[in-house]
Amino acid sequence: MIIKEPKFRCGTAKARNSLIAKFNLPHDDWMQDWPYEISVAEKIDEYFKYYDNVIDVDEKFYLMELLIQATDEQAEALKLKQAWLELKTRLINDYSIHEYTIYYWSSFENENLEDCWNITPYMRELWFKQNYSQREDKLNSSDLSKIIIEELDNYDLLVSGKSNEAQKVVEAIIELRKSLNDY
Repeated sequence: MIIKEPKFRCGTAKARNSLIAKFNLPHDDWMQDWPYEISVAEKIDEYFKYYDNVIDVDEKFYLMELLIQATDEQAEALKLKQAWLELKTRLINDYSIHEYTIYYWSSFENENLEDCWNITPYMRELWFKQNYSQREDKLNSSDLSKIIIEELDNYDLLVSGKSNEAQKVVEAIIELRKSLNDY
């Protein structure tokens, strides 16, 4: 599958300075990845609350980068999942603002998810849902399960000779997710 990189976007100095003032955030001119360097995981609720009241799209852009970093740095898996649910809604609602950021955090250049951020699998799922769910030529469950099985096999994640059984399980899971309107 060819994944097209969206138009690059970055934050503005005005938006950065506004957030620095609002949250009393550190900043030095040498900071290349400023929102990622200064984000504080424990302030995630404060970031979410402010995000919901921000109108300026440039502030939303920078604030989302703070939120993503804070989500990725959650110390416990449960907290990461809870933060992701909060984050996902905002990313979907403001997808046009955050499309490049979602792409960036999906880390498509890395095939091995162990070499990626904690949030990368969630971002990839969101990317695919946002970019491929509106297709007219949607795959049926059987074809999709074959693609999934091939990918699992490519990464040696299948026990030799068990691909037919695995495909049946994958098809069942896909059907279940469809019934839950989750697919």
